[in-house]
Amino acid sequence: MDLNSAGIRPSRLQLDRLATGELPEGSLALGPAERAHLEELEALSATLPPVDVAAIRARAVRLNAPANRSLGRWFAGLAAAAVVALAIWPTTPPSTTPIAFRGGATLDARRVGENALVPYHGEGLKPGDPVVFSVHPANHSAVVVLAIDGRGEVSVAWPEAGEDHQTLSNPHAATSLPGSLALDDAAGDELIVAVFGDDLTIEEAKDAISGPLESGGLEAVAAWARAHPDADAVLLRRAP
Repeated sequence: MDLNSAGIRPSRLQLDRLATGELPEGSLALGPAERAHLEELEALSATLPPVDVAAIRARAVRLNAPANRSLGRWFAGLAAAAVVALAIWPTTPPSTTPIAFRGGATLDARRVGENALVPYHGEGLKPGDPVVFSVHPANHSAVVVLAIDGRGEVSVAWPEAGEDHQTLSNPHAATSLPGSLALDDAAGDELIVAVFGDDLTIEEAKDAISGPLESGGLEAVAAWARAHPDADAVLLRRAP
C-alpha cells in the first residue's frame, strides 16, 4: 500500500529507524516532510561527536533539591554535545501500524544503557538511572520542563534556578537539554512535561497544567500535553 496516497504517513519512530538502518531502504513511502526529517538527522549525525556513555556516567553528579524529592538532577560534562547527535527521539513504543506525525513541539527521552543511549519506552527505572532529554521546539525559542510526582507536586526540571525558561538556540532544530534526570528512591512514577513558547515563564507553564492536574492528575496532564501542539510529556515509570 502507498502510505502517502492512503493519507497515512510514517511516524517519526519509523523514520528514525530508517535513518539508523533498522528498516531497509524503500520500506517507507516518503513525502517532502519525511525527507526533510531524514536530512535533519543526517546533518546532525555528520557534524557532532559520537555518544560516549562511559564519560556521561563518569562525570554525572547527583543533586537532590528539597523542592523536588522524587526527581534527582544530573549534570554530565559531555552530555550536551554527545546527546545532540541523537536528538530526535520517539516517545511512543514501536508499532507495526504506520501512524501520522503528532505535529507540534515534542519532548523525547533516552535512558543511558550499558554502552549506548537507548530509546525510552516506559520501562521501569531504578533510582539513579539517568534519562537524557531532547526537544523539537517547532519554531519556539523557549521551553519550561516540569516534573510532577504521584502526589501531584510540581517542580522545575528546566530551566535552572534564576531563569524564566530554558532558551533554545535554534527554534527550528532538535536540541538536547543539558544534563539528565533520574528518579530517587521515593515512591511513584514521575511525569515530565514540556511547555513551549517564546516569552514563556515558569508560572505560565505551571498555570497551563494546573487545570488538568486538579481535574485528573498525571493521566489528565499527560493527555493534555500530548494533544496540545505547544506541549508534550514523557512518563518515567518506576521499577517494582
